[in-house]
Amino acid sequence: MSCHIEGSEMEWSHPTQCFDKTQYHHDRHMCRNGEIVVETTVEDCAKKNPGYVCCQDVTGEMGDYCHEDPCPDPYGGLEDDECLIGDLVYSAGMSLGHIGRECIDQDKFKGTESFCVSGKGNNVIDKPYEGDCS
Repeated sequence: MSCHIEGSEMEWSHPTQCFDKTQYHHDRHMCRNGEIVVETTVEDCAKKNPGYVCCQDVTGEMGDYCHEDPCPDPYGGLEDDECLIGDLVYSAGMSLGHIGRECIDQDKFKGTESFCVSGKGNNVIDKPYEGDCS
């Protein structure tokens, strides 16, 4: 990837990866000799904001971040037997759907079916599935 304005830089506004209770790796993006260069530094949430800690982003949507201690519950009120998939909540034992992987003949296919299993969060297992094409 190239850039056009020498010396310009852009920084992420959040940590990219926590590695202990308060510290994280932070990527700094800069333009040097027409190319984007990424430098990784170590930052500390507590030095910038006393009482803050590094919280992991379990959703993978924004990267780890600094927050007042304690970190918020990433599953926001889910029961222990619920799964959050996207913006949908499923109960343990519910099928999330199936997908075909291999045709057996004109009438049937082999695939997998995904189920929510007990345990707060994104606890999903896949089981073999044989579907009907009709």
